[in-house]
Amino acid sequence: KELPWFALSHPDDLQDEQSQFEQFAGDDIHSYSIEKRLVQPCGDIHWINLTVADFSGSSLVDSVYLCLFEDITARKQAH
Repeated sequence: KELPWFALSHPDDLQDEQSQFEQFAGDDIHSYSIEKRLVQPCGDIHWINLTVADFSGSSLVDSVYLCLFEDITARKQAH
């Protein structure tokens, strides 16, 4: 909760996500999806499919974007 998103990201996945997030933050794109690894504080790694989408048209106060996480660890381990 107190860590920034990049602190939980696997170092090998940061560059691709950073590039897409910068495009998103710069209003060049309105959403993106990426498969990436999250590293838990205990060291466990989970694969996720992350979708980030513009949510600024919402009536919810102070909402800027929506992040959806889908755990795809089992699928990745099966390959």
